Amino acid sequence: MNSNKAYVPSTEQLVLQETLNISRSYTLLRMKTDDVLINARNYPTYEEWQKEMNGIIQQWSSMEAKAKSLENMALKMLDEKVSIKFFNSALAYDKQEISRIFDNAPAGKKIATLAKHL
Repeated sequence: MNSNKAYVPSTEQLVLQETLNISRSYTLLRMKTDDVLINARNYPTYEEWQKEMNGIIQQWSSMEAKAKSLENMALKMLDEKVSIKFFNSALAYDKQEISRIFDNAPAGKKIATLAKHL
């Protein structure tokens, strides 16, 4: 690897990395939410519990914004043209064209003529 060139990740790599990051954040936030809800009676006052819940609600809002950003990244990735050229061109014949080629071929060479066209 040339030390003068910086690594630039592809759009797909960025989407995958952000998906992993958001998945981890979601899991942690979900566990935190469950803990606050399950252990509500362990808070000394309702106000302290409410303060904790408000913080979690803000974190969920942030998570929603990150998910929307990830969705936009994924949509951009779908818009990118991705193709691999296996063939220079492809020809398609319908049954009428195949019949015409076969019928116009010289006697005794009908199959060979058709094979050459296909």
